[in-house]
Amino acid sequence: LRFAHAHAAAAARESMPEEDRRSASREFLKALEAAVSAGRRSEAAELDRMARLAWDAGDGEAYRRWGTAAARAAERRHALGEARDHWRRLLEIETAPARRTEVREKLGDLHAAVGDLEAADARYREAISETAHRELVASDAPPSANLAIALTRLLRKLAQVAHAAGRIEDAETWYAQALREARAGREPGEPCPTPS
Repeated sequence: LRFAHAHAAAAARESMPEEDRRSASREFLKALEAAVSAGRRSEAAELDRMARLAWDAGDGEAYRRWGTAAARAAERRHALGEARDHWRRLLEIETAPARRTEVREKLGDLHAAVGDLEAADARYREAISETAHRELVASDAPPSANLAIALTRLLRKLAQVAHAAGRIEDAETWYAQALREARAGREPGEPCPTPS
């Protein structure tokens, strides 16, 4: 019965004009958020629905919140396709460079987990390339430390993918570069490695 109801509701939403659908999604999201904050609904049980409603409403801020939480929850449940869909949507709307790098890395992790090494390689390279053009800044650590940590982690993951794909020389190169990054750190504005 719940399955049939969900399909009927989806069909009704699909038949609505786009602005009406966005408005209805916004209103339903507000009501659901209120129910969660009042304790009448479980946030964990409603994450995916709130993310979907935020996306349908065109509310980027709400989707950043609920989509990120839903993606992480899906990863914990090993619902990798669902997690990938949320991370892809987040990449579409995200403008902050550090966040875009995080999302690309998450997508790379998911592709690696399901054995899509080519896609994982591409996402990690994009994340490294994006990192090469900016610095990760945290309030409690110097930018050079954050940049070195991010690059080291991404280069290590790129090396792991190369190794799994049987590209041993590439893996050795990326592991060596990751080790150099970990040992040396990086000064603000100093050029970063870019995968070739």
